[in-house]
Amino acid sequence: MVSLMVLSLLMLSVSVSSLTMSLGFVDIEIENFLFEFLISSL
Repeated sequence: MVSLMVLSLLMLSVSVSSLTMSLGFVDIEIENFLFEFLISSL
């Protein structure tokens, strides 16, 4: 159950990263936010 949530968050992180990269934005802050959210949810 937890691994499924982690996998979905990882896929979301990848999709957001590719989207922001294609738009030309720096996605470091988004990555940090997703990482913090992942840590707090575990």
